[in-house]
Amino acid sequence: MGEKTGYGQYCPITRAVEVLGERWSVLIVRDLLCGATRFNELARGNPRLSRTLLSKRLRQLEQAGIGDRATLETIDDGIVIRPVAGRETGARPLVSGLEEEPPAPRRRGWRRWLRRE
Repeated sequence: MGEKTGYGQYCPITRAVEVLGERWSVLIVRDLLCGATRFNELARGNPRLSRTLLSKRLRQLEQAGIGDRATLETIDDGIVIRPVAGRETGARPLVSGLEEEPPAPRRRGWRRWLRRE
């Protein structure tokens, strides 16, 4: 029996969560946006990520239309991985927004209901 994944909604937010919500996906997209183009560069940038899982995530990003593979016409016949033109403009603010420090919590608010009564 196949396992159904996703929210079953067409909404930009749910679609982004379905694609980028997998473990390591945001970090891979971050590295792609920062200029990493080779598999080994991505592997070195995320040393605790197994190569098998990195390959799986890159395939998922490619199927979602975020990443693209292009074969190099060089001696080593390597593969370059890059964000799809136009798609990186939507992912860049999301990733850079995650890097920002959150605002300091207000004096009241969420801490209030943590107190024991």
